[in-house]
This record gives sequence, structure tokens and C-alpha cells, in this order.
Amino acid sequence: MEYTSYEFAELIINKLKNTDQNNLKARLLNYIPKSKKFNYILEYPEISILERFGESRFRYRAINKIAKESGEEKEIVRKRLIFLKEKGLVDSINRPKGQKWTITNDGKEYLHYYYHELDESSSSGYI
Repeated sequence: MEYTSYEFAELIINKLKNTDQNNLKARLLNYIPKSKKFNYILEYPEISILERFGESRFRYRAINKIAKESGEEKEIVRKRLIFLKEKGLVDSINRPKGQKWTITNDGKEYLHYYYHELDESSSSGYI
């Protein structure tokens, strides 16, 4: 029988309910919402865009600046930003000098998830 990662984690938690492994149980309970929330893996260019937001001292970034830093064409960066916006990881705002982009709290959480949990499990092919 095959299980999704969420179903499998629930099975483990149910088995641990009657044990004294509270630390492991707490970690699993914390992991389930993240694995359910981030049930996709971003490609490196999308991760790179999120990193640029995280490293910038400015809250809002112009698409021209992001394109210049990434070395990609403006239209490709725009499509990546739209994809990230659909996932709730970035947001846009209209400013007097044009549209600006910013990372959301979910975007910051995804970076944390990527560096601390996803990269540990990516070698096995599972999230």
C-alpha cells in the first residue's frame, strides 16, 4: 500500500502517541504542516530569486534589478515572479515608478524549509 508523505507521517504520529518520545513527536507534528504547505519543489532560479529578496536591504525590488542580478532576461524573471506569486511566496505592489516585488512571510518560510528540511530529504527523493 502506498501513502502520501502526509498520510505516512500521520501513521507514525499515531504510533508515537503512546510512547515517551515526545521530542520526536513534536518534530513530526511541526513537519506535517510544512510538508503539506510546501508540497512542491522550486527550481534553482526561483530559489535564487527568493534568496535575492532575503539578502536585499530593501523591502521592495524592481524587476529590472532582479533581472540584472540574476543574469536572466526581464521577461523570464517576470514569469518566474508570477509563478512565485501564484504560490504565495512573493507579492507585488504598484508604486509611482512602476511595479515592485517583495518576498512574503511564506516565501521566507520556504527558504527556511528549503535550507533546513528539504535539502536533507532531497537526497532520498521525498519531501
